[in-house]
Amino acid sequence: MKIVIWGHKLHSHTHSYIHYGYWRAADYLGHEVYWYDDNDNVYDVDFSNSIFITEHQVCKNIPLRKDCKYFIHNSDEPFKYERRQKYAGYKVYNFVHDSKHWHYGDSYVWPSVENIGGSFYEHPTRTIVTKWATDLLPLEIDKCPVDLYDEEKENIFFVGSMQGENIRRFADIIKSKGKNFVNVGGYSGRYSLYDGNPPDINQNIAMVRDSYISFDIREKPFFDMGKYYPCRIFKSISYGKWCGSNMPSIKDLFGDHVTFDNNLDTLYDRVVEDYKSCTEQKMRDAMNFVRDEHTYVNRLNDLLKL
Repeated sequence: MKIVIWGHKLHSHTHSYIHYGYWRAADYLGHEVYWYDDNDNVYDVDFSNSIFITEHQVCKNIPLRKDCKYFIHNSDEPFKYERRQKYAGYKVYNFVHDSKHWHYGDSYVWPSVENIGGSFYEHPTRTIVTKWATDLLPLEIDKCPVDLYDEEKENIFFVGSMQGENIRRFADIIKSKGKNFVNVGGYSGRYSLYDGNPPDINQNIAMVRDSYISFDIREKPFFDMGKYYPCRIFKSISYGKWCGSNMPSIKDLFGDHVTFDNNLDTLYDRVVEDYKSCTEQKMRDAMNFVRDEHTYVNRLNDLLKL
């Protein structure tokens, strides 16, 4: 198939890493794949019978054609297909992640839901509800060695923005335990480790694996959403690293493959304890779980089933 990723070029926005995941998956599966944005001159590009994957903030100039399909993340009128006047007559689908599904779930009744792989599809509103995923491909996870506990590691890297009280508090807890907390990238972190550039996928993997522990910390708005599965957990596990989080819903999906504790004061110690007891086989089982069900190959195939 001809697949077009539209908007959020790599490193330009946090959502660019989602687009990168879909781009890598499409290329891996042998599709003809392109990546454009609203600033590109695409006058001479043949978009016939293409499948577009985009995000609602960056598709102002997306070429609309009756022979194409469009998957728009967080469409400007989610769950109200009849009000998407801009796309009337076109094959346009809204797709969201579990957080949005459960956030809207209190006020929206789902009349007709169809399971499509690891996602599901709500027919009247043409809405696909899916999950985040790891940015690694299945074969890359197989080649990634397990990273077992190492007391000698001094640094704990956090790649992303320090947004919220919980992550800042957890950083202080890490420092109180005698480890170095290093924030890289995002809006708050430093880029000096990589000559002023955002870390690429291999550098990100290296930082996760070089860390004493791996974690994902969420703030209260995420708890209020109900079901939310952070992409950082999918990634850390696929990189061969044990991971912990204060997000309650992770146990629903990951089960015994992660550490959960909603008390930040005890989360650190529980992650360390579980990591110490983690065997190579236990970690490989967790990695295989992500490999089989939670890569962007899985997510893309779900979209293409429509």
